[in-house]
Amino acid sequence: MEDVPVYSDRFAINDGLSDVHDEQCTQLLSDRYCVQFSEVSELIRSMKTFSDDKIIEIMHDYYNELGLNEYYFSSSPTALIANNVISVMSAKILHENSGSNFFPTIEQITEDSAFIIARTSSLNRKSSENYLVEQRVEGKYFNLDDDRKTCWRMQCFRSSGSVFKETEHIFDRLKTYFLQKPKFEIDSPDPDETDLGNLLDREFYLNKRNTITEQIFYNLNKKLVESKTGLGLVINYEPRSDNVFRLDIAFKRGHVHRDLYSRISDAITFHDLYSKSKYIDPLSNRVCIFTSFLTCLPPSQSNIDLPIKERMSSLVDSIILSSIVPSSKISILNVDRVLSFYESTYSYCVSTFIQHFSGSVGPYVSTVDNMAKNNQVSQSELHEIKSKLKIQPYTPLQIYTAISNNPEIVKMLYKHFETIHNPKLQSEKENVVSMEGPVFASKFSKDNYNTNNVNDSENQSTHESNKTNQNSVDVSSPENSSVENAVESDRDFDSSTEYSYSTVPVRGKNVIEAENLAKKIIRTIKQLDNLEEIDILLYFIKFNNHTLRTNFFVPNKISLSFRFNCGFLSKLDYPKVPYGIALIIGPHFMGFHIRFSEISRGGVRVVQSFSEEAYTRNKLQIFDEAYNLSFTQSLKNKDIPEGGSKGVILLEKTSTKYKADLYTRTSFMCYIDGILDLILPNKHIVDLLGKDDIYFLGPDEFTGTGGLMDWASQYAKFKGLKYWRSFTTGKAPQLGGIPHDIYGMTTTSIEAYVTGILNKYGLKEEEVTRFLTGGPDGDLGSNAIKVSNTKTLTVLDKSGVLHDPNGLDLNELRRLAFLRDTTHNTTTDSQTTALNHANSGLQRAGSLDADEELLGARLKTCSMGYDKRLLSSKGFMVPEEAINVVLPDGFVVKNGYKFRDEFHLSSYAKADLFCPCGGRPSSITPFNVNKLFDEKGKCRFKFIVEGSNVYITQNARRFLESKGVVLFKDASTNKGGVTSSSYEVLLSLVLDDETYERVAVERDGYVPEFRKKYVNDIMEIIRKNATMEFEALWSEGLRTGIPRCDLTDILSDKINALKSRIKSSNTLFNDNELVYTVLSRCVPESLLELVTVEKIMKRLPQIYLRSLFASYLASNFYYTEKFSDDTSVFAFYEYITSLKQPFAHKNSCKEEFSDDSPFSNMGLKLTNHH
Repeated sequence: MEDVPVYSDRFAINDGLSDVHDEQCTQLLSDRYCVQFSEVSELIRSMKTFSDDKIIEIMHDYYNELGLNEYYFSSSPTALIANNVISVMSAKILHENSGSNFFPTIEQITEDSAFIIARTSSLNRKSSENYLVEQRVEGKYFNLDDDRKTCWRMQCFRSSGSVFKETEHIFDRLKTYFLQKPKFEIDSPDPDETDLGNLLDREFYLNKRNTITEQIFYNLNKKLVESKTGLGLVINYEPRSDNVFRLDIAFKRGHVHRDLYSRISDAITFHDLYSKSKYIDPLSNRVCIFTSFLTCLPPSQSNIDLPIKERMSSLVDSIILSSIVPSSKISILNVDRVLSFYESTYSYCVSTFIQHFSGSVGPYVSTVDNMAKNNQVSQSELHEIKSKLKIQPYTPLQIYTAISNNPEIVKMLYKHFETIHNPKLQSEKENVVSMEGPVFASKFSKDNYNTNNVNDSENQSTHESNKTNQNSVDVSSPENSSVENAVESDRDFDSSTEYSYSTVPVRGKNVIEAENLAKKIIRTIKQLDNLEEIDILLYFIKFNNHTLRTNFFVPNKISLSFRFNCGFLSKLDYPKVPYGIALIIGPHFMGFHIRFSEISRGGVRVVQSFSEEAYTRNKLQIFDEAYNLSFTQSLKNKDIPEGGSKGVILLEKTSTKYKADLYTRTSFMCYIDGILDLILPNKHIVDLLGKDDIYFLGPDEFTGTGGLMDWASQYAKFKGLKYWRSFTTGKAPQLGGIPHDIYGMTTTSIEAYVTGILNKYGLKEEEVTRFLTGGPDGDLGSNAIKVSNTKTLTVLDKSGVLHDPNGLDLNELRRLAFLRDTTHNTTTDSQTTALNHANSGLQRAGSLDADEELLGARLKTCSMGYDKRLLSSKGFMVPEEAINVVLPDGFVVKNGYKFRDEFHLSSYAKADLFCPCGGRPSSITPFNVNKLFDEKGKCRFKFIVEGSNVYITQNARRFLESKGVVLFKDASTNKGGVTSSSYEVLLSLVLDDETYERVAVERDGYVPEFRKKYVNDIMEIIRKNATMEFEALWSEGLRTGIPRCDLTDILSDKINALKSRIKSSNTLFNDNELVYTVLSRCVPESLLELVTVEKIMKRLPQIYLRSLFASYLASNFYYTEKFSDDTSVFAFYEYITSLKQPFAHKNSCKEEFSDDSPFSNMGLKLTNHH
């Protein structure tokens, strides 16, 4: 780390760039630059176009009355100034003779620089030429949303005088823009670099060295470099003389909005402030800093009667809100001053809510319900059918129209929302702590800078000053920071500090006020003539009333999150109401998290769209997709304590895969930050839920690579979540994670079903042929190849089709499969340094930027790497990009993509066993299932064991089973992964940090013995559960004739229902002997050798312990029963009695633990065990 200079008053000097004479100086600029003044005059005279009197008049006004910044005269060549004067003269003459107000936009552009003069108006910024100029400059020169392109430096100065002298033009000004392509000392610095000499434009740094600007820039950049996300804005504002504030905003280019500069400018204008000068300064590490010197409009031009200090505080809030929400018609309403930034952001969030929840099933729902009663239709299938009949929700245009036509009602609706959810408005003031001063002042105190007694010039045309402000405040002391504010997105969190929610009395004054206000608003809304607008606006009330927690009023955030009571969902649309729904909105995404029980776990997936059509389609089905996946997950999770959940993140449309992968990473971070805001107690959140909310997350599409699960766990630790280790599963072994793909956890359960089928039919594995989708590049495909000795005929993966009817070489397939481990481990090793950072706190966002190669990265093995020489004369390989390839039998493949996607339906696709371990959902449906049969009506597959989720639809499964195909569906076969994750969570909750680090974490290639045993125990549990369920489904299918795909749903529903009843009842849970016995049976033996059952009972949170107890009882009971029948109470009693029979278990060599349960911050008291 470089030496950090300590600044003092003597360094508060002029920067040499924006050089302006002291306002006390009476010397005219025409005299100060007399030589230049004469040369410019002579150049204009040489044109022989204007009279000498007119030249003298205009030149005097131009230099001395117009109030252009001195930097313009000191840095511009004579010819340029002469041309500009001529333009001004022409405009003035035209105005004098015709009354025209036209003023040309003057531009001089070179390869490395640009100069622009444009007219602006302080009364109507949008209508001025300058507004369009700024948008053009932002789009052409800043590239804020693409860090692969260059961002130019900008200096912009506002004149103090008007071009035209009449009263009606008194508010017109000229703005001069100086743009330069930066020249850095180092173009690609180290991600941790904070030395501005290596980061700033060389010329700029030389002029700023040892000035207050260097100090401010250093602090802002350091905050971003050391940030845990690298996202959001780092904002610093401080007073200067003459009612002027300096505002600095730092951010990283790439993930921010393309129009962020315009959004900041719009916010400034909205608060009746204007920039006397402003600057854009890019750094070579992709950080960009916006600087502006702001003052208030004169009272005659302003509608805001607030001092500038209060305006600045509100401005910062507005800028943060504006930086989060995506662009929309609604956001324009604050630019037009129809709504405030708070109101328009709130409206956008409600609009998102309405777009997903205002649709409903159509009039045929009763017919569907009657069909369901008379046929074997599952809940998920019924929901899918209803989704097809759904009346579409209101469109963004319809919602915008309702908002824009009724702004006063929307203002009232926001007031209602604020009354309920803003802690500052709660009646019990002692529960509300005012948020004043710099939010990260405590972090600034860790820097070696001291900002006391430093101030900028009276004239804000300069960055620096030779004057000091004796009233400035030292931000190194949080209690002395009421003047200077510094805001940063990663809120400083000291886990030793006690945090609590702002609470609301049951019938407090604010509750009564909100109810009365709601009644008034509803009466007003119902008086409208437009029925559509009435319905839309009433959804705002529904949104307000069903929000239980929100971070809307948290001062600094990088996303907006809302936790809902699910009572607003119609049971006609959603037969089973979830336990909880969260909505998260960020700069380039919106997402949901859905849980079906209090203790739930499931993956978080990202949905990418590369066209408007794809985005529209994905947006319409995103909630239903999350709902279905979460519900299906709850069926799969029948063996474990956690119920089903699913998180889904819908990215905005992107044009490139690079952008989609970048937004995947940054949006996931924003999503996690929003979820943590809803979990962790926060004085800026009103808690209407009234109890702890527990989330367990895992990897899914686009979130299982790039160390995202590792990052989320470490970020949760940084934010103060006690159960941070179990917050995410799928982490790297260096963090104690148990990756499913490395250990083949999901494959273990799938292959248990394969083994079960082969045993029933007395078949030898080597004699059975297999058709496999998902190849050596995937988790399930690669592990199936590694562990199975079946004769594989076909491997279908993303890269193409590999097929040989005589059988593929198993050793060659395994070579490709083990290559995945090599590339996978390379990725893991590349994160070792980052994980080392993580162990001491959390890796920096800069380190995350270093992982750019992970964006869009793909594993380097696939089926197309197969050695062609090993193919028989009938075998072939067809890559996805193939065109007009001739197969050995003469068939011509015209399109490789289509051939791959439809190959499972072709006549080539035949084998004894079909294992779909990859591919898109609904690849086999009632509309194409007939293609799996030959001309004699015989299916080309005897057995089907699903690995992928919903590869075959339920109706297609029933059809296949009716034709004699032995089929086991996904909810039964692939539950090995969720079981593994559950035991990963259990270990995190039971062990204290020191023991966990010692026995569960891999270090430098060393795997602790306990970890090896624990992983083996998990795999054995997976095999046992899979075998029990297989036998239950097999025997019950033979006994009843019910399709096994339906039996899976029946079994899952019955287990979950019994689990729920056991969990909510004290009768069984109060039987200590029974609880002890169950834990002795369901906890892995290796863990029982380390921890006593009594210790486990005390360390686990009550709700989790109940779920663990209930899940074991319920699942093991029904696995041994004729579960499709109504089971008797006596059968369950006999089962419980049998469990209490003597059960031998190991319970020696116990560890004693410190009393620091991960849930100790949730009101769970531990007692010492003797």
